[in-house]
Amino acid sequence: MQQLYANCLVSRQQDKVVCRNRLPSLDDIMTDIKDIQNRIIELEVEHRDLDSVIDSLSREGHRDELQLRRLKKRRLQLKDYITLLKMQLVPDIPA
Repeated sequence: MQQLYANCLVSRQQDKVVCRNRLPSLDDIMTDIKDIQNRIIELEVEHRDLDSVIDSLSREGHRDELQLRRLKKRRLQLKDYITLLKMQLVPDIPA
C-alpha cells in the first residue's frame, strides 16, 4: 500500500519513504505577492503533511532512524523556506 504525502511517497509494504529534497533557490523565488502567498500556503500544507507522516511513523515504532532524520530535515527546510517567503512579503523600511 502506498500513500502520497505532499512530496513524500510512503510505502507500507517496503517501509520506505521517498521525498524530493530540492527546494527552489533564491533566484527561483516569485516576485508577485499573490504567487508568494499561494506558494506559502502550498508549503504549509506540505509541512503539515510531513508532521503527520513523522508522527505516524514514530507512533508505529518505525525503526529506520535515517529515514526519520531525512523527513525531519525536509520539514525544517520547508519551514525555513516559508519564513524566507514571508519575509519577502514585508516591505523594507529604510533605517
